[in-house]
Amino acid sequence: MNGLVLLRQFQAQVRVRTTAEGGRRQPIHVNGYRPDLRFESEEYWWGAQLVPDSLNPDAKLAPGETAMVDFELRTLPGVLPRLTVGTAFNMMEGRTPVADCVITVIYPTT
Repeated sequence: MNGLVLLRQFQAQVRVRTTAEGGRRQPIHVNGYRPDLRFESEEYWWGAQLVPDSLNPDAKLAPGETAMVDFELRTLPGVLPRLTVGTAFNMMEGRTPVADCVITVIYPTT
C-alpha cells in the first residue's frame, strides 16, 4: 500500500452480488478497492476505501460471498457522525450496485 496508513472508521457485513443479480463477474480485491457508497439515508454517494486485513492483505471477495470488511470514508468528516450501526448501504461501481452492506461497528475516533 505504498506506506499509506488507512483509518478504520467502520465495519460492515458485505454481501457481494452475483452476476445473476447484476453484480460482478470477478472477485473484488480488497486492497486498493475504492467504491462509492450509496446510503439509503443520504442524498449523496460517498467515496470509500476498503481496509485490508493486515493478516491477509491479498484478500478477495467473490460474487455471492459475505464477509466483514473495514472501511475508510474518502469524504467530508461530517458524514461519519450521521451513520449508525444497522445503517444499510450499497457498494457501487459507477451506477451499478455490486454489494449489499450493513454497518456492524463504528470505531471510536481519536
